[in-house]
Amino acid sequence: MCRYERERAEQHISDRLPSVGMAVCASCAIPGILDAVEYRGEFLYDGALSGDGQCPVEPAQRHFGARPDQIVAIDVGEDEIKKSRLLRLLWALSCGGRCDNIDGDHPDESKGTIVVKPIVTGFHALAFTLARHHKWRAILSGYRAFVARLEEAGLLDEKEHQATFELSELFGGLLASKLSKADFVRAMELVLSQHGLF
Repeated sequence: MCRYERERAEQHISDRLPSVGMAVCASCAIPGILDAVEYRGEFLYDGALSGDGQCPVEPAQRHFGARPDQIVAIDVGEDEIKKSRLLRLLWALSCGGRCDNIDGDHPDESKGTIVVKPIVTGFHALAFTLARHHKWRAILSGYRAFVARLEEAGLLDEKEHQATFELSELFGGLLASKLSKADFVRAMELVLSQHGLF
């Protein structure tokens, strides 16, 4: 595990990686809202709040030497909650003016990075008790955007991956349906069960 800071060399922290649970908690940590997670004297928080931007791709280049065209980034865009004056005030107070701008940079594809941009609506990033239909809609939207972008990039062939495209079409039908929330969840879980995914 390493720490990177602007204009400073990489600092080695540990050969032991934190647990998945700790990594998930750290990824959710937002100064002023959710406490950072301490690990070996370092306080870890959501990487989207770092200088690498909202959807960081530079760490893969810096740490692993990946070329931009070897990176697939999933960028959900700016969250509506960032328009909240209260959130911006908490951000400024907790950082003491030392944090990067709350509106992060986003990756672009000009250097070859493949950027998937799913459209997820109906809730914001600070909604911690999502209903099942919200979760499934987000998953379906992400899946469909991922399949479409990989096909566009020539990394996914419809003939070779027919089941992937069929599932994407089924998901599209569910998303466009007028089913009630409960019926939508039942239909979604039935489709996944039929395909051995649930």
